[in-house]
Amino acid sequence: MSKRHIKLLLHIKRVTIAGLIVGGSIFGSSFFITDPIHAYLLHIGLGLIVSSMLIFGFGMFVSLMGEVNTRKPIKPAKNSRSQTNGNKLNNKFQMSNKLFVIKGGKL
Repeated sequence: MSKRHIKLLLHIKRVTIAGLIVGGSIFGSSFFITDPIHAYLLHIGLGLIVSSMLIFGFGMFVSLMGEVNTRKPIKPAKNSRSQTNGNKLNNKFQMSNKLFVIKGGKL
């Protein structure tokens, strides 16, 4: 993992922890309030907790996608079956503008 990805993950982790602490404290304090504002604080606290979890999940996903994208592409084996079948099919069919072309005729 590169330093850039580690820094991004650390930042996402810090934001998530801060959101969980704030959401948890608002959620916990809503049980000690007897006013009509109790329901609002309860939902705000739960909303912050859930949004923090979503931020963490999406952040991890985006970071992992970036890491996979920076790797070198995997080259197929020289004698793989898909490569020989692909060459045979390319002689018969050509892909052009999402339409199959068979020796000049369209499907």
